[in-house]
Amino acid sequence: MNQVNHILLPVCEAADAEALLPLARAIARGWKGHVLLFGIVHVPEGKSLSEGALPAQTLRQELEHLAAADPLVDTLPTARVTHVPWEEIAQQVDRAEYDLLLLRWRDDQTVFGADLHDVLVQPPCDMAIVRIGEPVEIRRILLPVRGGPHAELALRVSLALAEAHGAEITALHVAPPSPQSPKDAPFTNLTPILQQLSPVTRIVTLQRRVQASILQEARQHDLIVMGATARPKSEPIAIGEVAARVFRSARATVIAVKTRREMTWPEPAPLRPTVEPEGYAAISILVDKWFAENTFHSHEFEDLARLIELKKEQKLTISLELPALNEEKTVGHVIATLKRALMDHIPPSPTSTRVLSTACWGRYCASRASNTSKAFIAALCVWATSCKPAAAGA
Repeated sequence: MNQVNHILLPVCEAADAEALLPLARAIARGWKGHVLLFGIVHVPEGKSLSEGALPAQTLRQELEHLAAADPLVDTLPTARVTHVPWEEIAQQVDRAEYDLLLLRWRDDQTVFGADLHDVLVQPPCDMAIVRIGEPVEIRRILLPVRGGPHAELALRVSLALAEAHGAEITALHVAPPSPQSPKDAPFTNLTPILQQLSPVTRIVTLQRRVQASILQEARQHDLIVMGATARPKSEPIAIGEVAARVFRSARATVIAVKTRREMTWPEPAPLRPTVEPEGYAAISILVDKWFAENTFHSHEFEDLARLIELKKEQKLTISLELPALNEEKTVGHVIATLKRALMDHIPPSPTSTRVLSTACWGRYCASRASNTSKAFIAALCVWATSCKPAAAGA
């Protein structure tokens, strides 16, 4: 059995992170893994991505505060600012190969702007969709099972949560009318495993309607973990009728898990932008996105030791860029002061210090006087790598 080590928890609001973190931490602890908080700032189509700069700062700081309280939790150093949140999440999963994606259930059956049908038919990795119920101490966990890959993932989630909370697990199987039905074979194969697991204290088999059986048992339990099956888009309920009814009716928190596998019906086209901007429009979007995701307040870097630690963890370098316009009389003093603070008093933090060409910077500001903020960003992006370091005594 493969062990999940990386749990990705994307959120647009810190409140969602606070609601889902207890479950994410418990799963990570049981799987000897960790949780990564992923901040997403959604900017509606038609608006500049640069409008997400301040919300990105706020969300990033809130998530860092949450992560600092638990060694099992970390956060990406940059909150993503985007018109299409789900694409950012899918790309992040592809880059880092996360094993479990934890998402909060929405009644409109969307996840970060994407249709839940499409997400479940073609998930980027194993997924767990959570509907938060009444806040209670978790002592009894209900595990409806039929067998198969979804049941295995649900069992692993249940075992991790049971270990974290010292809870008992009830395995509930709704049998088909005929005991010899081939539909019951997956559960038959899973039964010997369930019988050997000490947290599984009850194995209940019923021959009633599935939804009614689960909801009846759910009244005696604090948490429900079950498999969700992707449905074709022609069906109105993305996670299947059984899971949807449990989500609507159960008072306890419900987790529906979905493994990554191909379905038998034709898959829809992957979620991609319908129109790709070209030329200037593409450059403008990239600059706005860079601006929103990389605008920091100075107090975020007050802890220089932490800044250096982040640099080492990500195997990055830190460069100090100083745009200058006719400041040859003072720039030497500025550089010497920054060098003492950032390189002499602590282990070297900036790898290099560069002054942007006065001529380049002056001409650029003159030609972009009506939009100095973007001029600043573009100048950093375009000229920073081509300008030579200035001598400290210049």
